[in-house]
Amino acid sequence: MARADPRNARLHGARSLLEYLPFVVLYPLYPELLVVVIVIGAALWLGFQSLIGLWFGIPILAGVLAHLIEIVAETANGRGTPPSYTHVHLVGLPLLAFKALLLLALAVTAVAIAFTADAGWIAWAVLAATALVLPASLVLLGLSRALSESLDPRNVFALIVQGGPAYLGVALLCMALLYAAPELLPTVPRPDELAGGRAGWGATGAIATLYLAIAAAHLLGAMVFIRREALGLRVTLVGRSDDEHAQETLQETVARCWVQVEAALMAEDDAAAERLVRTHPYGAHAPHPFLEAMFDSALARPKPYLVIAAGERLLAHLIAIQRWPRALEVFVHASERWAKFQPALPADRIRLAAVALERGHALAFSRLTQEREAAGDAATELTFLAARWRAERDGDEAGARALLAPLLQAPVDPTQRRIAAYVAALAASARR
Repeated sequence: MARADPRNARLHGARSLLEYLPFVVLYPLYPELLVVVIVIGAALWLGFQSLIGLWFGIPILAGVLAHLIEIVAETANGRGTPPSYTHVHLVGLPLLAFKALLLLALAVTAVAIAFTADAGWIAWAVLAATALVLPASLVLLGLSRALSESLDPRNVFALIVQGGPAYLGVALLCMALLYAAPELLPTVPRPDELAGGRAGWGATGAIATLYLAIAAAHLLGAMVFIRREALGLRVTLVGRSDDEHAQETLQETVARCWVQVEAALMAEDDAAAERLVRTHPYGAHAPHPFLEAMFDSALARPKPYLVIAAGERLLAHLIAIQRWPRALEVFVHASERWAKFQPALPADRIRLAAVALERGHALAFSRLTQEREAAGDAATELTFLAARWRAERDGDEAGARALLAPLLQAPVDPTQRRIAAYVAALAASARR
């Protein structure tokens, strides 16, 4: 069900971070987050308007930070659907929020000191280095929940290197956000500004800041997920592989066929139902998997003629591609459901009986060679094979000669000469 969610499927199908970028912009607008952006954003602004309000604003800010780290971790594990903001983020994750706040505080403080010192290019170098390290540290914190892991230079450096161009893009965005942070963050208005609408703009600024923070967290997680193979990350949710997709599509095609068959059965049109089983096209699927799925579905139904139709079709294909072990299995399964089941073509019946003789498959051979008189032109060949089984498998040469004796009375033709030669060889063997 998670794979089927369109938001997860978009993340799984993204070939690059640039391709997925439009969905990052839309991410904070998902229903699970839109209320959070508006209500919590406004509550954050309101909570920092007075000293008393700090008792209200600081827990909300901690919850927001914990939620952002969870968004990073969930997205990195392949979930394009956002985690819900609940009371757990307010009371259950204070330590995680503190760790995230510490990382952000270190980053902002380093940049602020560098630019306050007015050291020129050194300030920009500090900003670039901080922007390069901060996303990796936040990802590691989200995945491991350990501050030591997120500050370990080996882990941070490995993620930066393996992140490739996608990570550099995130780092550039982080650099822009750190530089513009003083302008983005809402400021406390003076009393004379409240009447002029400055308070409204402050709330709007807080909502916009939270919107950008959520989008940035999702972008960071998406970068890790898209680069998961290079990073060696084992995620909890991935999209369907090509094989899984093909298999699910095959099952859907087979299911549609059987819906039509069931409709024909409900209309008491058995001939149409059988015709559907015998002729339904493969579509884009390979013949063998399709026919196997049809045969399995037929075995699960009580109508013997459906098993015969699906079995004959599958058996003809298996004989054509010389999948002899599976062909013998299918024949036995079908003959257990309908004792008189045989391959549709007499030539296929003879070929399969010859293979059963060579492989010593007694059950299949006995069923393939029973009722030989009803086999028409194949009766002579089947009798010859039955005689060979008696002589070569059972050691009953006399019984084999007795079985072949009536065939020697037939008009002389290549088949009759071959039988006569085999009888002569049996007689010579008996004399020795």
